[in-house]
Amino acid sequence: MSTPARVLIPLAQPALLCGMKRFPPFVVPGTIRLTNPAVIAQHAADYAHFLTALVSAPIAPRPSPFARPVADGFPPLPILHLPGRRGHR
Repeated sequence: MSTPARVLIPLAQPALLCGMKRFPPFVVPGTIRLTNPAVIAQHAADYAHFLTALVSAPIAPRPSPFARPVADGFPPLPILHLPGRRGHR
């Protein structure tokens, strides 16, 4: 298992309990050593494409099955899900 994936392990269970879909992290290995402007620009374009795809996807709010109304009577906030993304929880 890669180091970025290991760092995210503590977030996996809360995300699962909340019914959230997880996406793979956007990682550019060796960033500190990147000096070629064309390579940096390509990584920036890839990241922009990644963010645009997330924002452009229809987001359907859905309450978590684990949510409970709070004591003052306000209902729980819905959890936002990105439908249509298979292979990620």
